[in-house]
Amino acid sequence: MVDIAEAQKKLLHLGVNTRAASHRAVHPVLEAYLNTLSGDWYRFGAQNYIVWTDKGPLEISREIIALPKFADFYIFATPFSFASCNGMMPKEFWEWITKLSR
Repeated sequence: MVDIAEAQKKLLHLGVNTRAASHRAVHPVLEAYLNTLSGDWYRFGAQNYIVWTDKGPLEISREIIALPKFADFYIFATPFSFASCNGMMPKEFWEWITKLSR
């Protein structure tokens, strides 16, 4: 039997750039929010995430901007396609994303 909620999930690339605050200061707040999405996420670099969620880019962007201290952030959210991705990433990234693509 197919889990409809799981079937509606998709991968998004999320870029979050502070204009003033240190990334280290905001990671705990942002990652606590990402943990509420009933999906999964992977952070690579200081400001980039791949997010497995049923929410769309606009909804996620609006919710992040509403977080405490995030009103002045640059947010970039866009669909992420497993079929068209390529690059040099750690082995655990490829294992994570392969698990989700099944």
